[in-house]
Amino acid sequence: MTGEPGSLRKIVGRGVFWSVLQNWGGKFLTFALSILLARLLSPEEFGVASAAWLALLLVPLIAEMGFGDAILQRRELGNADLNLPFWLATAVAMILVAAVVAWRDPIAAWAGLGAGSGYLVAIAGTILLSVPNAFQEAMYKRNMKFRALALRGLVSNVCGGLVALAAAAAGFGIWSFVLQAWVALAINVVWIWARPQWWPGLVCEGRALGGMLRFGLPVVAQRLVDFCGTRTLDFVIIAKVGLTGYGLYVVGSRFYLTMMQLLQGAFRDVSLTVLSTIAHDRRRIADIYTETIALSALTMSPFFVLVAALSPEICAVLFGQAWEGVDRIAQLLLLMGAIHCVQYMNGAFLAARGKPELVLITGLTKSLLQIAAVLLLGGETVAGLTGVFVLAAICATPLSFLVTARELGLPVVTVAGILLRPALMSAGGFLAVWLVRPLITGLIPDFGTFWHGALLGLVFALAHLALLALLDRRRAAMLIALLRRR
Repeated sequence: MTGEPGSLRKIVGRGVFWSVLQNWGGKFLTFALSILLARLLSPEEFGVASAAWLALLLVPLIAEMGFGDAILQRRELGNADLNLPFWLATAVAMILVAAVVAWRDPIAAWAGLGAGSGYLVAIAGTILLSVPNAFQEAMYKRNMKFRALALRGLVSNVCGGLVALAAAAAGFGIWSFVLQAWVALAINVVWIWARPQWWPGLVCEGRALGGMLRFGLPVVAQRLVDFCGTRTLDFVIIAKVGLTGYGLYVVGSRFYLTMMQLLQGAFRDVSLTVLSTIAHDRRRIADIYTETIALSALTMSPFFVLVAALSPEICAVLFGQAWEGVDRIAQLLLLMGAIHCVQYMNGAFLAARGKPELVLITGLTKSLLQIAAVLLLGGETVAGLTGVFVLAAICATPLSFLVTARELGLPVVTVAGILLRPALMSAGGFLAVWLVRPLITGLIPDFGTFWHGALLGLVFALAHLALLALLDRRRAAMLIALLRRR
């Protein structure tokens, strides 16, 4: 892509806008759909459907072989260069799907699906379209056609969601998720292949294949590591507690996953582009790092803790009595998210400094610690297993900040001091809600769960602001000045 710097900035700016719209819009729609479906389906039905998708997650990940990212990374790429990777990935997808069909009963038994082998096959069929579709989508991204992708994603999510809701209301149960997937995928495929940026041909040139594999396969390896670290808990819950318990975990984790994905989507769009331009200036990037983690700890962490503190009221209003216990799972994961939303910044700064191996080391350490804790310590309830998982993640957190501080030449004490006061403020707000909740529910029992939650949210805000004024007067004065100007 060539052009004047001004026009290039406009193109990139538009691309970022539509990329963020697609990311945030899709996440909000998915979260809202989960809430509505939870009202229509049981925890067991959620567990069965989620376990089936979990069992097949590795198939498209392996079949795509990282070619989507490789298409974006290569500076020079002809149309004929894509043909061989396209047909290779499509062939691998067909072989893997055929293997799933052939061994559907053992896979269903391994995932705890019982007689759900037919459901598994129906889901596997979507892979035959999604893997080839990834190539066309990558070409849209390469050509900065983010507007078309954003509109396609929003329309397909809305249509698929409406079909799922109608099917669930009509009594289709777990098959509502299959209908949703096929409708959304069909719209995706028709939308972008109707105006293709590239069309597969039979002339295959292998000159680019080696380079694309050298880039793509490590990407797949990293995704496999992430899969093992993040999904071990899922498999353990299925094995120990069953599909009903897993359904509770899936819904409870939606709060944490949605909030982290929104944060990552917003930060990733600008982080590497901006930070890489000053990565050579260690002092300057260190100053930006301290301001960034301070801002995250003061603004994003309290929001995670607030939602965690109010999770009993939020879950009761959104999901009802059928999902009793989901609030405890959501609360534990959101408290972990209060730390992760700050820790996530470490990876961006290390990558900008050209140290992706440090990101891998800290990530592997955390994953191994979580896997060991879940397998060795374990528990017999979903909340117990989730608690062990969260505790292991928190124990691995200091390593990430230690590695980042050393790379940026910052004293560890300085980083700890920046994070300590915001942590005390958030902890104080959480404790205030925990102490006041019995008083509010006892004094005004007929006030309603929603208004109980609203009052407790006000308690959290007042406690947090009081501690801000007590522990960090400079930032409190800045906040007051900002409010006065408005």
